[in-house]
Amino acid sequence: MTWKIWLLATVGMLGMAGAAIAEPYDRCGTYVAAPDGCTLFQPDGGGALVLPEIPPLPPGTRARVRGDLQPCASFCFVDCVFQAQVSTCGAACRADFDGNGTVNSADIFAFLQAWFAGNLSADFDQSGLLAVADIFGFIGAWFSGCP
Repeated sequence: MTWKIWLLATVGMLGMAGAAIAEPYDRCGTYVAAPDGCTLFQPDGGGALVLPEIPPLPPGTRARVRGDLQPCASFCFVDCVFQAQVSTCGAACRADFDGNGTVNSADIFAFLQAWFAGNLSADFDQSGLLAVADIFGFIGAWFSGCP
């Protein structure tokens, strides 16, 4: 089997697998600069997704994305949201770290996971560094809740 046939077969299998395991997606987040022509969306709480059918928006644009989350073949090596619908999203509630619209214990675990992984989405005091102060700042906001 030549490498071209193998590549086409692999991409085809990924597409079939992705279609079988698509799940609904609905989150607020921010567009970020993307390499290789990928439109990257960073949901509140961290991570990144590709929006393959959406024209790029300026980095820093805040939006709500709804669609079908599934694995995809992209040069950005992250999951994709297909059939995405983009709408406006209010200011982020910083205590709702996972961006699901509610403040609960899952936000604490998501924050700590990001902090321990060194993800700058956990830089709660926006100092440019991850420090223990970020943990205390997040916990204080979590106990205060969201308006």
